[in-house]
Formats: sequence, C-alpha cells, structure tokens
Amino acid sequence: MSEIDLPPGSARTARTRARAALVALALVLCGIVIGAVGDRLLLFRRHQLIPRGASDASSSRIVERLAHDLDLSSAQRAAVLEIVRRHHDHVNALWAGVRPPVHSEMDQAHHEIDQVLTPQQRERFRRMPHPRRFRFFGF
Repeated sequence: MSEIDLPPGSARTARTRARAALVALALVLCGIVIGAVGDRLLLFRRHQLIPRGASDASSSRIVERLAHDLDLSSAQRAAVLEIVRRHHDHVNALWAGVRPPVHSEMDQAHHEIDQVLTPQQRERFRRMPHPRRFRFFGF
C-alpha cells in the first residue's frame, strides 16, 4: 500500500490535523499579540496611560479595597466612590494641561542633545525607537 492509499485514520492524517491545529493556534496567538500591541500604540498616541472607561474600574477597585480595609458602610462606599471618581477626573484634566508643556520641554532637550552630537551619533540618535528618547519624571 503506498502512502497515498493510506486509510483515513493513518499517521499521515493525524500529522496533517496536528499541523492544522498548530497553524490555527499560531494564528490566534499572533492575533492576540497584534491586538495588544495595537491597543497600546493607540493609547500611547492619544497620550493615555489607560483606556477611557478603565478609570471606572480602577475607581471601583480603590473603593473596594478601602471598603474592605476600613469596613465601610454602603453609604460610605457610595460617597467614597463619588469622591474618587470626581478627583480622578480632575487629576486627568490636570495631566492633560501639564503633558503638552512637559513634552515640549522634552523635545527641546532632544533638540539640544542633537546639536552636540557628531553626524554619526546624530544618525544613531535619530534612529532610536521613540522621538522622546528620555522619559523625564515618568512622562
């Protein structure tokens, strides 16, 4: 019996199925990685650390932790949640106002560094992964 004439339950069919399963798994994993990277890039371009709406989840986690640690009543929990959300929105608004001048300062530092480099160093510096190569003060 030649390899072409093997019955459907043969080793060749099993290998083909295993390869198909591995290819499908690889495609799923690639999709997950591409989605995660795309999501982070989109947030980065929007100057966001976390997605919109995630602040509600983080506010809830903060309040749940406080409720557990401090044994808050349901009325206290509701009041604390409102306070945390209100201040979270205010902090985000403050960051929105601070971020552009900080980025401008970082860009100026980049420009000044660029001016003291040799042509070869400048070329390597410009090829570095991100235009703001230094993350001053965590920005």
